[in-house]
Amino acid sequence: MTATAADLAKIIPAISWLWYPWVPRGFVTLLVGPPGIGKSAVVLYIAKCLITKDTYWPDGSRRSGNAGYVMWCDTEAAQAVFCDRVVNWKLPQQRLLMPGDDPLSTLNLSSAIDAARLSAKVKEHLPDLVSVDSLGSAHSGDENSTRDMNRVLGLLAQIARDQNVAVLVVHHLRKRGMNDTEEIDLDRIRGSGVIASFARSVLALEKINGGLRLSVAKSNLAKTPDALGVTLTDTGPTFGPAPIVEHKPTKQNIVDQFLRAELSAGPKSFSQLEKAGAQVGISKRQLYGGYDRLGLVIVQRKWSLPSLTDTLTSLLGN
Repeated sequence: MTATAADLAKIIPAISWLWYPWVPRGFVTLLVGPPGIGKSAVVLYIAKCLITKDTYWPDGSRRSGNAGYVMWCDTEAAQAVFCDRVVNWKLPQQRLLMPGDDPLSTLNLSSAIDAARLSAKVKEHLPDLVSVDSLGSAHSGDENSTRDMNRVLGLLAQIARDQNVAVLVVHHLRKRGMNDTEEIDLDRIRGSGVIASFARSVLALEKINGGLRLSVAKSNLAKTPDALGVTLTDTGPTFGPAPIVEHKPTKQNIVDQFLRAELSAGPKSFSQLEKAGAQVGISKRQLYGGYDRLGLVIVQRKWSLPSLTDTLTSLLGN
């Protein structure tokens, strides 16, 4: 007998939210950002909202109901920092669960034994949230390997689905490139692209104009909410209006604008463009990149903006 969507609907619950529309139940959520920016503090604040009764989420919406439980999986040997925050923030310690019997035990999701242990603990205690901080230290595989990351993220996605819990995974970014803006996009996430594909919600913590901003960089399940501003204090983060994003032009934008301006009066030789470009910090290689992006043409050995005929011919492929 072949299973149908009706069979699936009998066993899969309707989509629900831990914190709407930021962190869904039954799925993996990523929180990404550069090192040392405060990702762990933000996750612990989300945990605080869950383990205390009738509290408020960072966006000011009310969380009604009794206190729940959070399974905290520290994979970076930062237990001292965690304990210090738990004490200073006056959190109910008995509601923060560890993934093993030994509070100092490490978690390796590449290990079948550790993976089975985590699954069993989640099934036994049914916490509202499973936090993994961070992904990079939670396995012994290759972060750039699709196969290895499929195995690790697949395990976490299965735990989230089968127990209908929210799994929140902290992850880092690759180094910022010349053409990257301050705002985090999915291309900045370190490692294999499958990491972001497993997450149905991706939260980004970033520094914008000297302030911290928490936003949703990806959401497959709901409309993207307004970003929040974050201030870190000794007693936990506080939240308010997000810092304003100033969209500065990328180097590619600058090169393209330069070429349009230089060629607006007519064709110019490459040597002329190279000399003018050098005065504003534009290299020969960047000029050639602009040539390709703008679809420039050669007219009597000089660079020229494309005519309407050139553009139509290019679009029609003739």
